[in-house]
Amino acid sequence: MSNPWEKIKTPLSSYNVRRADSTHSFDFFWGKDISGDYLFLFECDASIRFPGKVSLLQGIDISLPASDGDRKTRLILRLNNKDDWDIFYSLCLDLIQATSSCSNEESVVAVIVRRLERWHIFLKKYRTKIMSEFEQKGLIGELLFLKDYLLPKFSVSEALSFWQGPLDAPQDFCICDTAVEVKCQLGTSKPLIRISSVEQLNTQLSRLYLFVVTVGKGAKSTDNVINLPIIIGEIREDIQKSQPSSGDLFEDLLLQAGYMDLQEYSEFHFVLSSFRFYEVTDDFPKFHPNDIPEGIVNISLDIMLDKCSQFIVDPEKIIIF
Repeated sequence: MSNPWEKIKTPLSSYNVRRADSTHSFDFFWGKDISGDYLFLFECDASIRFPGKVSLLQGIDISLPASDGDRKTRLILRLNNKDDWDIFYSLCLDLIQATSSCSNEESVVAVIVRRLERWHIFLKKYRTKIMSEFEQKGLIGELLFLKDYLLPKFSVSEALSFWQGPLDAPQDFCICDTAVEVKCQLGTSKPLIRISSVEQLNTQLSRLYLFVVTVGKGAKSTDNVINLPIIIGEIREDIQKSQPSSGDLFEDLLLQAGYMDLQEYSEFHFVLSSFRFYEVTDDFPKFHPNDIPEGIVNISLDIMLDKCSQFIVDPEKIIIF
């Protein structure tokens, strides 16, 4: 991840800018002010108005300076601490990406306001938190299921509507009358998965499947290496080709899952080893909510997958596919 502000000279007055994306239909700019602070600007016609209140962001000043007579409305984001440039850069790229399919400046403003609201919530909750390797593996599993099984079979908007993991639902996916819980394990460990709540293996829907992805640790030079930036980049590309209007929803879900584009995530490398589906029937090793004695509010359990071979099912025989 390269710092775009390093190539901009500090001006003697006002600010210096350069276009952020020459292929974008609308006017976004990287910039610096006279103090050398990092800026991100959006310019539109003076007739376009932002709402009276734009969500404030921790560590980032937002201003809508009065027009200087050149018939432009400007939104300016200013970073307070240069050490946080990578987070600021991710936010700016998100605004560029989210507005790439907009047809007019009014819709760009609406998307920017909505994205800033999401970032306000995200930064309050996750600002100093990089996802752990365990959390990254969990998200990788969910994204692989979305990419390999749902997007080829459903429209983008339908597939994304099925993804419930970022919304803290009991199961990661609810597809019509079928629930799917996703787990991702390291192949070097025991064939064991952690179930964090009784509800994960119980549903009121007709069917419940457990999708288990096994990965190994790889190096950057390893063939077919995967990580979050690689998988997310592939999904973004698919969405842009087939249904660009759903890109904003995908970015919302990533933020709610705790992910933003940071260089640190490119330093993790995994290799996909295998995947399996298990049908979670009444005989599957689990607790039912009615089995939990009164007074116990939460139970987690580890399940040995080598004791569950009789529940393995062929993906082609799963009705939703």
